Amino acid sequence: MDQNLVKKNQNTERKKLFHYLRQKNLKIGFVVLFLLPSLTFGQDGATIFKSDCSACHKLGMKLVGPDLKQVTTRRSEEWFKQFVKSSRAFINSGNPDAQAIFQEFNQLVMPDNPHLSDADLSALYAYLAGEAASGTAASTLPAPALVINYSHQEVKMGRALFSGSDSFENGGTSCISCHHANNKDVAAGGLLAKDLTEVYTRLGDDAIRSIVNFPPYPVMSEAYKSHKLTDKEVVFLTAFLQDVDSKSSNQALVSADFVFFKWGLGGFALIIFLVGLIWKKRKPSSVKSKIFKRQLTSI
Repeated sequence: MDQNLVKKNQNTERKKLFHYLRQKNLKIGFVVLFLLPSLTFGQDGATIFKSDCSACHKLGMKLVGPDLKQVTTRRSEEWFKQFVKSSRAFINSGNPDAQAIFQEFNQLVMPDNPHLSDADLSALYAYLAGEAASGTAASTLPAPALVINYSHQEVKMGRALFSGSDSFENGGTSCISCHHANNKDVAAGGLLAKDLTEVYTRLGDDAIRSIVNFPPYPVMSEAYKSHKLTDKEVVFLTAFLQDVDSKSSNQALVSADFVFFKWGLGGFALIIFLVGLIWKKRKPSSVKSKIFKRQLTSI
């Protein structure tokens, strides 16, 4: 009887303890739930900056685009959101600040970012505001230009990768599929993306490496998402683009349209020749022509 009473008391105590812990856990859970958005807010901003902005922007110096160190002290959050969402639309709307940035940075248009929600942009703005509060002033000067003398072998390797003669280690698409670079040793390239003949002058070494490493453009980003270039491949491509740029004034203009027309015309002529060769013993007239002639002579 006493043992049953003891077991009953133990079960009761266990239930009380379980109920107490459950209430405590719920309270802790509510606290974490309220704190989590603020913790994620800053973290998401840093993540977004690294994945979507760092290829063209730095904190403390200019690169392809403006220095973002003190951007929150110069632009309101609403202005910032509009520009990041679609800089082209904002520039075309006639906003004077957006147009001034467009002119200052070689009329390069920042890619649209429809995948970033208002919450993402708020998180990014908050992250940049935190960086601005860290105290270091924004630079008014561009990033120091890297003066690099690439070897002939590096240029050669870059040319082979660009043209598709050599494959990228991780299976990425060759650059010539979308880009054209005017060079006598490379066939005319695609017209989907920008002409890269003078890209080295426009952007410089550091910016080219950054863009190739972390592509900010949607099509390029998707193409290399699972096929990231190696560090050596980035160097080789940069070397080739520097070489193309330096020789651009001495190169005859290669038109992709003319090349396609020339090869198309040659291919058509070859097909006609093969057709004639394969069927050279074909009957010169219909099967019934002899019967028809025989009937005519018998009349």
